[in-house]
Amino acid sequence: MSGELIWFLLPLAALCYMIGGTWLKQFRRIGIPVCAVIFTTLFAGFHWAWFIMAAWYFGKMTIPLTLIGDGIPDHGFNWVWVWIHGYLMGLPCFIFGAFNGLLLESLLLPLVPMAVHGFITTMSNLGTRKWFPHKLCEFITGAAVLYPLARLVEMAAP
Repeated sequence: MSGELIWFLLPLAALCYMIGGTWLKQFRRIGIPVCAVIFTTLFAGFHWAWFIMAAWYFGKMTIPLTLIGDGIPDHGFNWVWVWIHGYLMGLPCFIFGAFNGLLLESLLLPLVPMAVHGFITTMSNLGTRKWFPHKLCEFITGAAVLYPLARLVEMAAP
């Protein structure tokens, strides 16, 4: 199977993230880790560590978007937390990178979801909401969550 097919993971993860944002939190909390394990096993083979990675994704998906209050503009710390939150979203790919000799890449690739999540969440919480509708922001962020894992799997694929 071609390693390029791993990219089908991103729209599926984006859909899970978007559905789990407002309606059913289980889609985000369980759907993304399950997608990560299934696709990683299909394209890189089975390893017990993928379940640790799934638990890490599950734990990350339970952390709230804002730590203080219920809005980003209202609290200064939330402006910084959004960027940290984005980096943490992509960091579980470190498990895959550690087992495939891609340590540096697995620490640098989470910068992509950090930038996407930080920028989009910041824009959707300012006066630019008409250009950044909330559900579209969740979809784009959801695709960015598993981007580092998909890239590492493609790099490690034979």
